[in-house]
Amino acid sequence: MHYLNTNKKNYFLKVGFIFMSETLMRKQLKLTLLLILIFIPVFLSEVQINATKFDTRMNPIIYLPEEQNDANTGEDAGDNFDNATIIGIGSFTGSLPEGDTDDFYTVYIIINRHAVITLEGDNGTDFDLHLYTPERNPIISSTNNDSSEYIELDILSYGYWFVRIEKYNLTSHGNYSLIIQTSAITSTNPTLIQNDANSGGDAGNTFNSATEIIRGQYFGVLIDFDYFDFYKIQLVSGDIITIRLTFEESLNFDLFFYNPQAFRLSSSTQGITSEEIDFTVADTGHFRILVSRLTGQGSYQLLVQISHPSELDFNWKALVAFGVVLVVIIASFLTARFIRRRQPSTPQTKTLKEFDKVEKKVKRPKEPEIIDCDNALSNCGTELSDEEKNVIDKILSSYSKR
Repeated sequence: MHYLNTNKKNYFLKVGFIFMSETLMRKQLKLTLLLILIFIPVFLSEVQINATKFDTRMNPIIYLPEEQNDANTGEDAGDNFDNATIIGIGSFTGSLPEGDTDDFYTVYIIINRHAVITLEGDNGTDFDLHLYTPERNPIISSTNNDSSEYIELDILSYGYWFVRIEKYNLTSHGNYSLIIQTSAITSTNPTLIQNDANSGGDAGNTFNSATEIIRGQYFGVLIDFDYFDFYKIQLVSGDIITIRLTFEESLNFDLFFYNPQAFRLSSSTQGITSEEIDFTVADTGHFRILVSRLTGQGSYQLLVQISHPSELDFNWKALVAFGVVLVVIIASFLTARFIRRRQPSTPQTKTLKEFDKVEKKVKRPKEPEIIDCDNALSNCGTELSDEEKNVIDKILSSYSKR
């Protein structure tokens, strides 16, 4: 009985151990499956993240430009002369976002109108304002350090004028407002008569209508709505031009100098009663001189002087050549005198004519001596005998025969 009981116990122990082993195996299997189910999404998400990073590196994000509605057109204004946006007289708004550097507008203005153009941009922006003639030539600009710009001038020729808004600081972006106003040109000071540079009227107010002058001194007037006097002068490459502008202390006039392509070469804007420009030109053509009025109105004096290095070179060369010739002449003269002094004296043979001259010089005093002697004797009262007279006569006759 005891043996049987012992066998039963062993049997049950073996069965229980096997059952427990199977249970443990099942738990391990379940735990393994659970871990697999947990880590599969994590693995898949890591793969997706890596794939996303790879795609981002290959395809960077591109920022779409802001929507623009320049001058209520529903789009960006033109970026050059050929596609400039047509507008009229009035107020307009626009923007220069990132990637947009210029807005071109064109406006039709009739003849003899005074135009005022203002530009105001957002704080922190730096936009510049430029005006071009219908022939697309620059005539005036306003380039302050912010976006508050102002242009004023008289329009004396009709046509489509071009207004350009330029982003000077490429890192500043924002909106702006543009106002274009025109009015009739009137005179409020008839006591100042326009006779700029003896032209009989006002000097040209645009680059192309400049009044032609030459070197010399001129007088002009800037009054009322006349803010610009353009002059043109013919120069050749290498010319040195000196321009001096003088005016009263109560006025504020500026001086500018342009090449034939309307590019500003020099300017003078800091003077109190005068402005001056000295410049050596490198091109040949009609250059422009601009007298601009900032404040006040009145008369001015313009002095233009021109010189050329070739003229100075010619005078210098002529002076050197004259000095060399003078030195050669003096040296030759001194050398000739020195050689003449060193030569030994040689006996000179007298010619027949020279002997005749000497003989005549010798004979002439003797005849008067004899005559004088006779006269002297007669004057002294000496009385000669006849024999003595005959002897003297014979001597004289024999002397004359020789």
